[in-house]
Amino acid sequence: MRSAPNRAKYSIYGASVALHANKLVFDFPSLIPSDLSIVREVLSSIHDTFPKAFPELDYKTMEVAFFGHLELLEDGAVEEFLERYKVPGIENTFKSPIVSGPAMKFAVVSQDQKWQCSFVAEHSLLSPRALFTALHVSLRDVSPSSPFIEKLEAVLGLSRSCFAVVGLEGANGSST
Repeated sequence: MRSAPNRAKYSIYGASVALHANKLVFDFPSLIPSDLSIVREVLSSIHDTFPKAFPELDYKTMEVAFFGHLELLEDGAVEEFLERYKVPGIENTFKSPIVSGPAMKFAVVSQDQKWQCSFVAEHSLLSPRALFTALHVSLRDVSPSSPFIEKLEAVLGLSRSCFAVVGLEGANGSST
């Protein structure tokens, strides 16, 4: 006999909210910049109401993932950007001819372990003039009672820092 899954999932205009036994997950695929204010409002409303509706539930961690294709305006800009991350001699290691696809990844953790970030940038498969970026931010030791806006500001600050590390200042701006 199979048991029922421990989750409930709701679809809202192409997005989804899933309540699992151990987490609440929001998924907003295919966002455009004009959608972001609506997403912030939805997240803020649910985030700030949830602890009042379920005071017996507690959490200490908030995780945010951003995946995006950042269009670079100049031809060859993606290749030029990624060239500095190319592994020297990679072509000589393989017996048959290859085309190397340089990419970069880094991860940082605060000394007090209150947050962690990882960042990836590689050539987009959707557009020859775009970088695919993946950013994961984990805030630790957070309180359900602290407002959404405080957590959002922390995530946006860390996000801006990650993009700035690789010279993509303003790529995500305040819109991530």
